[in-house]
Amino acid sequence: ILQNILSNALRYTRSGGVLVGTRHRGDTIRIDVADTGCGIPDDQREAVFEEFHRGTIPTDAGLAGAGLGLGLAIVRRIAAALGHPVTFSSKVGHGTIFHIDVPVGIGASVDAIASSADME
Repeated sequence: ILQNILSNALRYTRSGGVLVGTRHRGDTIRIDVADTGCGIPDDQREAVFEEFHRGTIPTDAGLAGAGLGLGLAIVRRIAAALGHPVTFSSKVGHGTIFHIDVPVGIGASVDAIASSADME
């Protein structure tokens, strides 16, 4: 999930940068990937998650688009399967912030299952 989001952030950011951060909110850890790229227009908010959709890059952005348009479609499917909501906020010309919410305690549950399997 992070690889695809980071790849897009780097691809669509000519100047400025990409910042990854986390914060703990109640029973969730939120992972944010913020970029200073070209942003996503409101009319493409859902389309960016469709297979083979490639974002429209402003001609003056100086960016060369690459990729097949599968990254965010894969992100959405994997995130849905794991129960990790992925959302974003964006402003054209200023950048985008993707948010991934991961429930706390998943690792503990996996460790407990692994421990009980070892005991058998």
